[in-house]
Amino acid sequence: MKKILICIDSLRGGGAEKVLTDLLNKIASKYEITLFLIFNDGLHKENLPANIKVKYLVNNRNALLQKNKKVGAILEKAISIMFRNVPPNILYRIFVRNSYEVEIAFLEGKSTKLISGSNQLSKKIAWVHTNLKNHHWTKVLYKNVDEEKKQYRSFNEIVFVSQDSLEGYLEKFGEENNRKLKVIYNPIDELNIKDKLKMSEESYNEFTICSIGRLGKEKGFDRLLRAHAKLISQGLYHNLIILGDGVEKDNLIKLCEELKVTKTVKFLGFKKNPYKYIKNANLFVCSSRTEGYSLVLAEAMIIGLPVLSTACGGTKEILENGKYGMVVENSERGIYQGIQYLMHNREKIEYYKSMSEKRSRDFRIDKSIKQITELL
Repeated sequence: MKKILICIDSLRGGGAEKVLTDLLNKIASKYEITLFLIFNDGLHKENLPANIKVKYLVNNRNALLQKNKKVGAILEKAISIMFRNVPPNILYRIFVRNSYEVEIAFLEGKSTKLISGSNQLSKKIAWVHTNLKNHHWTKVLYKNVDEEKKQYRSFNEIVFVSQDSLEGYLEKFGEENNRKLKVIYNPIDELNIKDKLKMSEESYNEFTICSIGRLGKEKGFDRLLRAHAKLISQGLYHNLIILGDGVEKDNLIKLCEELKVTKTVKFLGFKKNPYKYIKNANLFVCSSRTEGYSLVLAEAMIIGLPVLSTACGGTKEILENGKYGMVVENSERGIYQGIQYLMHNREKIEYYKSMSEKRSRDFRIDKSIKQITELL
């Protein structure tokens, strides 16, 4: 069996982490796979196939964060400083053991920097899940842009989850050899989603809007909350449910209090089965400032929900610039105006619901899995 090393920061509740977990469940029987985690935590860990070997740099970070957030934050900062200042080949020599035929950095940032230091005669693949031109969150790990660009040059292939992500990379770094760059859309396990929908479902008495994502600034939940509050103040009553956890949670809860919408907004946290909470909602909203490929948007469409999204990155590709869902200006105003229009024109909601069902036929996991296995 071919020996493969896959590196990612953790298996917390983000889109890249879920995609990797689903992917491993599809290909684990074909390869001898070692998964290297920078932080050995995340709820997706329990969904890993039994034959995956797991190695890690830091253990029990979640337990530390629960005990003392300040100490946990210091630990995370120390790891980032180490990755910024220690050369990749030294990091690799210290933390990676054994030899592999394929080495994959499944997320930009620490994982990419670690695998870029490999001196093995392996095939090296980097995955990019965002538009680095618009959301260059990895810059804290590098002394300058040239250093990051140099490390990407050490990979044989660079995979982007959307055309927008690829174009953002080219604008940021340029590339002498474009043949190593390719787009592979995230595999989505439609059967798994439908199986989970059979388990149970939530029902709602009022018009309900739902959204899912890591509670970080880039997901734009603050904008969604302000749009929600404005609509409520104008008599367009509805409930808003948000699934996910993240660093902005406390700030978002405080914002709800300031906007006086605590009774109409529910933060449900990270759920193993989010689909039962969103199945009977009236509308799914992606309020992101930036996206590579919005997994949750595509999953909502598979469920059959009408969707509204800001015009950001891969969401435009999923919706084909408004053909399959409503695309609005990437701003608080855009979100507010889009929801207001749909609440006044319910027939459009039914139209976008039918278009979601039509578009979801294109989200076939087999095509992406075939492209990935050919890459390996």
